[in-house]
Amino acid sequence: MAHAAMHAAMRVFADGKHKTALMAFAETGQLEAMRVLLQHSADPAAMMMLTCAGGSTALSAAATKGQVEAMRLLLDHSSADPAAMMMMMSPDGGPSALMVAAGEGHVGAMELLLDHPSSDAAAMMMLADTEGDTALMWAAESGRVEAMRLLLNHPSADAAAMMMLEDESGKIVLMQVADKGRVDVMRVLLDHPSANAAAMMMHRNPSDRTALLRAAVAGKVDVIRVLLDHPSADAAAMMVLAGDEGATPLTRTAEAGHVDAMRLLHPWADPAAMMMHTDTNGITALIHAAYAGHVDAVRLLLDHPSADAAAMMTLSCSNGSTHLMMAAAGGHMDVMRLLLDHPSADAAAMIAARNTGGFSALTAAAQFASDGPYNSDASPTTPCAPLLLLLRRVAVEPQPTDAQQAHMSLVVEALC
Repeated sequence: MAHAAMHAAMRVFADGKHKTALMAFAETGQLEAMRVLLQHSADPAAMMMLTCAGGSTALSAAATKGQVEAMRLLLDHSSADPAAMMMMMSPDGGPSALMVAAGEGHVGAMELLLDHPSSDAAAMMMLADTEGDTALMWAAESGRVEAMRLLLNHPSADAAAMMMLEDESGKIVLMQVADKGRVDVMRVLLDHPSANAAAMMMHRNPSDRTALLRAAVAGKVDVIRVLLDHPSADAAAMMVLAGDEGATPLTRTAEAGHVDAMRLLHPWADPAAMMMHTDTNGITALIHAAYAGHVDAVRLLLDHPSADAAAMMTLSCSNGSTHLMMAAAGGHMDVMRLLLDHPSADAAAMIAARNTGGFSALTAAAQFASDGPYNSDASPTTPCAPLLLLLRRVAVEPQPTDAQQAHMSLVVEALC
């Protein structure tokens, strides 16, 4: 009767987190309690293979906390199938014991798993969870450098293949960590003797993003420097590789206002061509920066020694919208003033320009005044200020054209 009660207790949820008693004891390293449970179990092998709602087994629960002796007890138990236990994941593809140990940086637990007599270490290191993440990816994304070194340098490791494995979205491990700012992790990968660093840096996922583009979007200057300075890097080629919607690293840094990252990108390629590059919507880095209200990014682009500012300011999106229209749509007064007052600007032409829908900067400013900005991240500008700025600029022209006067009348009428 006592044995039956003990067997029932082994399967109850012991701590409110859907863990069995064996999992809870393994996680906390209570070896004697584990021995009692296993000794009195009618089916200790099945108990060790149970998974909870979160996907853990007793072995992975112990690995998460680095409980090496608890792991050893389980793997060496007379009823255990250690090879199956080490390769086991939850039915929905949850992580293996090696993955969670790597993610937590428990090197001792990893060594036990990889070097166990029943271990297929090579297969364990190539195993991926439901998101396509391997143990190396778990370690890298958590910044566990020593765990990464253990995996890459293990005698059974195919380090080159491990570093080129893709997750479910097509990212290799270098791409996964590029936006995290972990330079030490990047160097472990790029400088490993088995690494094909050039291929890793040029690798693109289905969205056409590279490690450099991911670092640029996040504004991770140190990571950008590591990538561009690497001896294997073809920095010029990396700079012009366009990602989703045809955006280059410069386009994305300008859009996000990462001025330090923009400065770092310029010396490595043809900055004049980069600044004139248009994405699939015809949008340049200048238009992206203007729309987002990043005045320092706009200034850097216009005043760069390689910039043809006048030419840049004549470029428009595929629907004809200009940088001034986009800045007005967001109510970005500082950007509007910078554009209108720039020495290379033809302010009258910029104000008079219309897109394919017949809208001008005045129309965009009027829309901002009446309905609020198109851009939800717009600066807190007095609603009528952008419109008044443009109307004053038109009013001081020596002789406004009939078309300008008619357009102003329509804009004012729309507001009244």
